[in-house]
Amino acid sequence: MTTDVDVCNLALARLGDARISSMSDGSAQAAYCTTFYAHTLKELQTDYDWQFCRKLATATATTAPAFGYSAAYTLPADFLRLLRVNGIDEDENFGKWEIVGATLHTSLTAPIQIDYIANVTTVTLFPPVFTELFSLKLAANLAMPLTGSKELFTQIAEAFAANLQRPSVKQLVMTSARERTAPSTSVDELCRQAILRLGTADQFGSSTQAQLLAQSLYPQVRDALLLTGSWTWAMKSTTLTADPLAPEFKWDNRFALPSDCLRVFRVDDTLAESNEEDWEVAGDYLLTDATSTAPDWKTGRTYAVGNAVAQSGTVYRCLAAHTAGTFATDLAAARWAAWTGDVLAIEYVSRVTDPAKFDSLFIDLLTANLAAKLAVPITGDAGKAKLYAAEAENLLKNPAMRRDSTERRSRVRPAWLNSRLVAQRAIGGIP
Repeated sequence: MTTDVDVCNLALARLGDARISSMSDGSAQAAYCTTFYAHTLKELQTDYDWQFCRKLATATATTAPAFGYSAAYTLPADFLRLLRVNGIDEDENFGKWEIVGATLHTSLTAPIQIDYIANVTTVTLFPPVFTELFSLKLAANLAMPLTGSKELFTQIAEAFAANLQRPSVKQLVMTSARERTAPSTSVDELCRQAILRLGTADQFGSSTQAQLLAQSLYPQVRDALLLTGSWTWAMKSTTLTADPLAPEFKWDNRFALPSDCLRVFRVDDTLAESNEEDWEVAGDYLLTDATSTAPDWKTGRTYAVGNAVAQSGTVYRCLAAHTAGTFATDLAAARWAAWTGDVLAIEYVSRVTDPAKFDSLFIDLLTANLAAKLAVPITGDAGKAKLYAAEAENLLKNPAMRRDSTERRSRVRPAWLNSRLVAQRAIGGIP
C-alpha cells in the first residue's frame, strides 16, 4: 500500500538522495519532506481539475455579508477551489458569486450546491499517474535545499512539464460530462448569455462589472427590440375612456395610454400602417375623433383603471384595478362607476418585463443585440460589435420573425383575385 513516505522516497530517488523510514526519522531529508509535502500536494491539486479530487456539497449558511451579496455560506474544510455553484461554471460567473475569505458570498437562492476541488490526502486514492507527477513536483521543490543543484532542479522541472502532456494525465483532468441544471429565464441569465457570447469570465477582469454594465443596458435593448415587431406575446388589447381635458385643437378627444404601451398597433379598426390622419400619439396620450363601443363585462377578466365595459345597457368606467368577480359586488366595492363619455378600443405592443414570457427567437435577438452593445466597453473589440450586430440583422430576417411580425395584421385581398378571369378559371374554364 502506497504511503506518504513512499511518495517522498520516489522524490528523493530522483535526486539520488538517501531514503527515509518515516516523516519524523530525524534526518534532513525527512525534515524537508515534512516541510514541502502538504504544500506541494495542495498546489498540484489546485492547479488542475483532477477527477479524483472533485466533490459535490450543499453549502451551509452563515452570517450574511455586511453589504453586496445577500447571503454567505461556509466552504467545506477540505476546499481548495470552486468549480461550479448551482450549475454556474467558474468561467460563466458574471457577478453571481465570489469567495471572500473562507466563505462563499452569493445572492442565489438556497440550497447552494457546489462542485469543488478538494484536498485529498489519502495516498491510496491517488491515481498512479498523479503519484508520478506529485513525486516529480516534490523532487523539484526538494532539489535546491537538499542538493543545491540548479541543473538538477531544471531537469526535474522539465520532466514534470513533459509528464503533464501524457494522454493519461489529460484524461484525469478532462471535464466530466454531467447534466447541467437548466437555468431559469431571468434578466441575470439573459445578461450572462450575452456576455458569454463575448468570452469567458476570466477574460474580462471584474466579471461583476461586466454583469452590472449588461444589466444597465438591458432595458433599453429589450424595449428597442419589442418595438421591431408585433410580437404576439407582447400584444395587448384594452379599452380607454376619454380624458376630461380635450385637446386644444384639431381633435375631439384624448385618451391616456396604458403605462406599459410602447407602440399603438390598432385604434378601433384602423391599423397604424393604414392610419390616414384618423389618430395620432402625442406624449402619453392618443388623440382622435374616433370612438368605439364598450365591450360587455366578463367575469374572471382582469380590468385596469380607465377600462370601459357595458353592463345591462349602461357603460361603466373602471376605478380600481381588479379581477372581476360578480358585477354587483364589484360595483358595490366602488370598482366601477357609470360613464357617459367616449370610449376607445386599442391594440398595442406592451413593455413585457417578465423574461419567462419571451420566446426563443426573441431571446436570441436580445442576447445578440446586447452582446453587440457590450463588445466595445467589455472587450475593446469593435469587430465583435459588428459581428453580433450582423448576427442580429440576420435573425431579423428569420422566417419565424417575419411570421410573428405579420400574423396579426389584417390582409387585404388583391384586386386581381376578384377579376372575372380568375373566377372563371377557378370553376374550370374560360368562356
